[in-house]
Amino acid sequence: MLIEFIQDSLNEGLSLKEAILRSGAIRMRPIVLTALTTALGAWPIVLDPIFSGLAWALITGLFASTAFTLILIPVAYYSLFKQDKLD
Repeated sequence: MLIEFIQDSLNEGLSLKEAILRSGAIRMRPIVLTALTTALGAWPIVLDPIFSGLAWALITGLFASTAFTLILIPVAYYSLFKQDKLD
């Protein structure tokens, strides 16, 4: 979804940097809220002695994937496509 928002912003005529920043700002709230609600939903499983490891893995993975989505994807997209937009 984030990349689609970036491409739509580019089609509207924004520069690559502006498109990435705008798309990140628009998509940040839904991404963070989805991760938080899922982590809070998995929180009661942490108290279970059998499945607590699974719950911790799920919660940690949610925070890692959220960070990757909000930081790594825009940086990688910018580094891959900045040369195309300079010409």
